[in-house]
Amino acid sequence: MKLSQESFYGIQVMVALAQQGDPDRPVAADEIARSRGLPQNFVAKILQKLTRSGLVVSSRGRQRGYALTTSPDRVTVRQILEVTEGSDRFRRCYFWPRRCSEESPCLLHGVGAATRAELESRLGTLTLADIALKGRGCAWTDPTTL
Repeated sequence: MKLSQESFYGIQVMVALAQQGDPDRPVAADEIARSRGLPQNFVAKILQKLTRSGLVVSSRGRQRGYALTTSPDRVTVRQILEVTEGSDRFRRCYFWPRRCSEESPCLLHGVGAATRAELESRLGTLTLADIALKGRGCAWTDPTTL
C-alpha cells in the first residue's frame, strides 16, 4: 500500500501535536509546518480535515492553534489514514484499485483482501503514542519509508 504525501504529512502533523509538551497549549499551524519542514498551506489543509474528523480541535483568540482531542494512546494510525486517504482506502485493491472490485475481482483479489485485512488490523492497534512518544514505527525523514 503506497500512502499519499497528504498521509505522510498528516501523520507528521499528528506526531507534532502529540509531542507538544503542554497539551493545554494549542500549537499554531505555521509552528507545526516550520518544526517539521512541511509546506504551511498543506499543513493548514490537513489540520482542517483532522478538525472536521474530530481528532483535532482548533482554538481561536490569543491562544490560537490546534490540539489533540484525546490522548495519543487513544488515536490509531488507521484513524489518521482514514482522514487523509478516505475511509474506503482499506477496501480498495492494492494491485488494480481502479479496475478491481468485489463484483469484478482481479486474479489476485483474494490475496489482496487477506493482506488488506491484516494491515488494517495492525494499523488499528498502532497508536499515535506508539510512534510519537515511544519511538516505535518508522523513520520520519522520507515518506517512502512509511
